[in-house]
Amino acid sequence: MCLKRKYSLIYNLQGFIPPKDGNIFSYNVCRSGQEIAQTSLSVENKKKMVFGFTLVEVILVIMLFAIIAGLTLPNFSRTYSNILVKQTTQDLAYLMRYAQSRAMNKNVKIRLVLDVGKNSYWLEEENTDGQADEGSYKKVNGNLGRVVKMPGDINIESEKSDVIFNSDGSIDKMRIIVCREDNCYTVSSKEIRGQINVLSGKIL
Repeated sequence: MCLKRKYSLIYNLQGFIPPKDGNIFSYNVCRSGQEIAQTSLSVENKKKMVFGFTLVEVILVIMLFAIIAGLTLPNFSRTYSNILVKQTTQDLAYLMRYAQSRAMNKNVKIRLVLDVGKNSYWLEEENTDGQADEGSYKKVNGNLGRVVKMPGDINIESEKSDVIFNSDGSIDKMRIIVCREDNCYTVSSKEIRGQINVLSGKIL
């Protein structure tokens, strides 16, 4: 079987050279029937080839992902712990600032009660009822008077069991330490008079 093709280049030992006259010439390319059949079979086989991964390649990819996960998870755990402790400390500081504001607005004493043993705290206000004992306190009404329990394995430490917020805006000088393992924050009123500050680390 012969196939007729047209070319504009001549191939010799030196490479492809354009014809001198610039004309396109033609010649016949002849192949036997057996060669054409083999070529057709080869093309069909290539079309039917299925590409995939070997078992070794799959195992290597799994091992790579396992190594990456092993390196990433400890960092993620530390980051999550830091965010949780910091947010818990901020919530405590927010409640203390609210207690200071409430004491000034209502012209009564407010105190923050700390139960270190149960890792919890809540707000109480001075009982101004004429029939109540002088210096007695009652729980603040509403959601801000509820008992707040520290989440998870977060612990609180304090040198005092309560903190008094006076009607003139002054606050007992104290420090409350919030920790989860070695990740700690400190809520303090010692640095600046009448202000609640959140400090990084465990400050005694």
